[in-house]
Amino acid sequence: MDYTTFIGLDVHARSIKACAFNPLTGELSRRSFAYDPPAVAE
Repeated sequence: MDYTTFIGLDVHARSIKACAFNPLTGELSRRSFAYDPPAVAE
């Protein structure tokens, strides 16, 4: 089954906040990171 997960990033000088919404399950996931792009990619 194909579906799309929507992801939003709020990027600031010292932090990154990420939010992902899975419309199939209705699940919303949130995470905060220090400004460290490799950690976000992981």
